[in-house]
Amino acid sequence: MAGSAAESDHAAVLPVLTRERRRLQGGVGTRELCSHLCEALADDLHASDCLVSRVDAERGVLVDLAGFTRAPQRWLAPATELPIGRDPASRAVLEQGRRYATWVGDDGAGLAMRMDRPGGPYLVEVWSEIRTQPYGRAEIRRSMRLVSQATALLDDAARCDRDERLRFQQAASEAREIGAADLELPALAEAIGERLLLDEDELREVRLVALVHEAGRSHIPGALHDKVEPLTPVEWAVVQRHTLIGQRMLSRMPYLRPAVAGVGAIREHWDGGGYPHGFAGEEIPLSSRIVAVCAAYRAIRRGRPGRRPLDHDQAIAELQRAAGIQFDPRVVDAAVATIAPAGAKPTVRLRVAAI
Repeated sequence: MAGSAAESDHAAVLPVLTRERRRLQGGVGTRELCSHLCEALADDLHASDCLVSRVDAERGVLVDLAGFTRAPQRWLAPATELPIGRDPASRAVLEQGRRYATWVGDDGAGLAMRMDRPGGPYLVEVWSEIRTQPYGRAEIRRSMRLVSQATALLDDAARCDRDERLRFQQAASEAREIGAADLELPALAEAIGERLLLDEDELREVRLVALVHEAGRSHIPGALHDKVEPLTPVEWAVVQRHTLIGQRMLSRMPYLRPAVAGVGAIREHWDGGGYPHGFAGEEIPLSSRIVAVCAAYRAIRRGRPGRRPLDHDQAIAELQRAAGIQFDPRVVDAAVATIAPAGAKPTVRLRVAAI
């Protein structure tokens, strides 16, 4: 009877792995698939955390990839790289050929499993901070079945990753055609989006808006670009027009069309003081709010007409001063946690338990 109930619970969590594939056109990529696997495992085992790491055998390290947690404050640190075999459980699974390892210690119990794929395995780790016994056979059997289910989807997920890269390359080609390609900003904007727990559809929009966020800017006369003195009302009207011009340019390009709304709202301010529509707060698309912070950080670092370049700490302080006025405070907090002097910190594709 107990076994039957367990199987029923297990069956209930399997759809977690595929519901996003049904919802999203084109399916789900590898990191998103692994984050759903983590959620399914944690739910089934009543665990507090789960993490999937990619094995980089060439460098001898584990690279954090995707996870699930019930206590997000534990995951404020960025993704990390750790030596392969850093502990007995990972050594048993990755170096000694065991399919799983379970343990119990002062900080709870854990289960480590191997997920094989072409090009090398993943390490799947589950932790429970309240458990006082190692995981039992029935629990391990259910977990291994979930891992097998995810493994069967890895080829499709890898195909989705390739398709997404191809779509972005095609979008970048269109962006270059209209003179609006920014190939540097998308990675930073995506990292902040991941910190905000955006799904693949939302991250795709963020990347696209970051790629073409300056569409139409070339239509601002050079003299206005470099002017230090306050703009006259007529000059200000010319500057504001560039966002509408940019939207028209994007609307004619098949791969850039989804960025029209986001690019059109880049100059809106959180307090309603921006342009062209005077949107405020969450009226502004989230992609616009994220890219606006990224673009401002880079502009502050590089310097602007009449303003000298600032270092990383000074630029972050500028963003924080504008939080709640020009920028969404939540996005600024995510940017502060994500941006390093050398660029974006690596992130984990994280799912967080609903409260």
